[in-house]
Amino acid sequence: MSAYGHEHMYSTRSLSAGSEMGSSFVLESGFYITSFSATIFIAGFATLGLLLVTLLVSMAMMLQSCQNSNGGVIELRNINDDYSYCKIHSLHAKLNNLEEYNVPNICKDLALQYIKGGQYVRDLDSTKSVIEDYFNGVKPSEDGLDVAS
Repeated sequence: MSAYGHEHMYSTRSLSAGSEMGSSFVLESGFYITSFSATIFIAGFATLGLLLVTLLVSMAMMLQSCQNSNGGVIELRNINDDYSYCKIHSLHAKLNNLEEYNVPNICKDLALQYIKGGQYVRDLDSTKSVIEDYFNGVKPSEDGLDVAS
């Protein structure tokens, strides 16, 4: 009899011994799958593991590239500050009759950007439209010498 008597109820009769009194018992705990199923199961786990490792490596590389590209704080110049400075300088130049060659380089760059960017043409068209609206609204006086609004 086995030293593990409680295993007797979970085991089956050995095929080599023809009786229940034989000393050989087989413990059948767990489940049975074919070798083909086991191969597919293990291949699936291997594929899943490989995909997770690939994902981990790609995420680490992406994080590294983000850290390299954003290594420091970039301070951008504020165009509004330059515009305000140039506007004040222009007003000061008009009031004090300064020559054109006294214009700072920051203002020259801003003026070129203003002209080449198309804002100058838009402002000119807007001014022209206001002038045309004004002259379309005035009528000559009855004697023809003055205009009445």
